[in-house]
Amino acid sequence: MLLLGDAYMRVQETEKAIDIYEGALKKNSKDAALSRKIGQALVETHNYKSVISQILINKAISFII
Repeated sequence: MLLLGDAYMRVQETEKAIDIYEGALKKNSKDAALSRKIGQALVETHNYKSVISQILINKAISFII
């Protein structure tokens, strides 16, 4: 599933990649690398408010792990 999200990112289908990454994150909510990918994709969409939320999620995940 992550490979599909990565492929979408390579062809500039950022919104589709975010959907794939978020679906994968629901299955593995403690995956900090995946959460980081979502944040990077959000930066490309210039959705900075969501980027800040994703950063906070990353920090929370790092405390859990």
